[in-house]
Amino acid sequence: MKRAVGLPVLMFAVIAVTLAVFLSQTSTSPRTYAQSAYPPPESSVLSLPPAPYPSPEDVIAKPSPTPTQKPVIVTLSILVSVEGLENQDVAELELLPDTEKTSSDVMNLGIQLPTLNIQNESKTLDTIKIPIGAYKLVLSAPESYLREPQGYLFVVTESGIVRSSGLPFHFQLIPPSAQNLPPCRESLFQNSPSYIPIDPNTVEGKSYCQAERLIDISSPPKRAVYPVINNANYYYSHIHDQGCRYGVWGRSSVVDPNIGHDSDDEHVVNHVYATYDYNKWIEAGWAEKYFRDDRQYIFEFDSVNSTWNFYETFVPSPGDLVEVSVINDGGTFWKARVLREGRQIELARVDVGFTCDNNSYHGFEFATVLNHLVFMPLTHFDRTYLFNGTIWDPWDTDYDTTTSVEADPNYSLDMIQSYHDFVVHSPFTFIPLIRK
Repeated sequence: MKRAVGLPVLMFAVIAVTLAVFLSQTSTSPRTYAQSAYPPPESSVLSLPPAPYPSPEDVIAKPSPTPTQKPVIVTLSILVSVEGLENQDVAELELLPDTEKTSSDVMNLGIQLPTLNIQNESKTLDTIKIPIGAYKLVLSAPESYLREPQGYLFVVTESGIVRSSGLPFHFQLIPPSAQNLPPCRESLFQNSPSYIPIDPNTVEGKSYCQAERLIDISSPPKRAVYPVINNANYYYSHIHDQGCRYGVWGRSSVVDPNIGHDSDDEHVVNHVYATYDYNKWIEAGWAEKYFRDDRQYIFEFDSVNSTWNFYETFVPSPGDLVEVSVINDGGTFWKARVLREGRQIELARVDVGFTCDNNSYHGFEFATVLNHLVFMPLTHFDRTYLFNGTIWDPWDTDYDTTTSVEADPNYSLDMIQSYHDFVVHSPFTFIPLIRK
């Protein structure tokens, strides 16, 4: 199943020669990536990353876009409802900017975003005039409560909140007496330079805590992986098993995929994915989204709720490793989880409508409204397992696995050890199989 590497190497050599000729003929020094506004302007010069894994400092170093005109101002009234508080407990709602651009616009206009104290009731959060941009509405409550959800993400335009249903933003607070798991409160990706792999079977059934999600209401829903060919600007590189499985487990490295943040819908995800008929599915991993900042987030998506769910208790950075799984949890219920430092953290539990899947995936997905390549740094996928209903079994050659059908020709999927160790990347930014 190994993919030939001659074509990517030849393409890399041609680009390198073209770049050298161009540089020898130009009379001005090219702008470096650090000198350019993010995202960088279109250029015939391709800046090659110095290493396959960008450092966390690379994300911080990218300057915010320079405003070219005065921000457009709108006025909003946001209807909210809260239930589940006990006794006389009080929660607080806060409207916050979700991107550096929106935060800069709010600060430059001298605007104080509103907060609201609330109990078990419905209220209206009246905002003063605010600039259009990306925001989040976050609920704070006594630590003993599980917030379902923690908050909502949305984009504000001149017409109001994008894809708003017109219904209140609803928050359900779950007291300790009604919780299956306690809420997660610590960031597991901070101060964790080492990573010790753990056998999935030693931690199965030992969930540690429940993550609290931010529901993204403004992004278009994700499409199913199928059909994988000519799927309207969706690009894929996966390993794929078509047996009846009860779970998929995998780990991948976090990179900065350099997507555009001024489009209508662009994202990169590294995920595990389980589906029965491509109309019902559940997936989890890390993602970078177009309307958020140039950062990567743990996410879960399922066909039942059809919304992106993000988890900001633990935000990874380039160079981190994200290990996730989706698994049947009885009947037609499935769970999505993330593993960190030996702790299984539950992201979601959803009735997706099937008991075992017949299509299991682990790999990479890129979506864009523009028909172009994303210059994807090398991303490492490993520790891939399938759940047979009793134990997690390494995904190896015992399983009838395909890679070529799902792999978009614009990207390279290079197998290191079939099928639980492989890399995915754009052939323009990395010579494959260096590790071999």
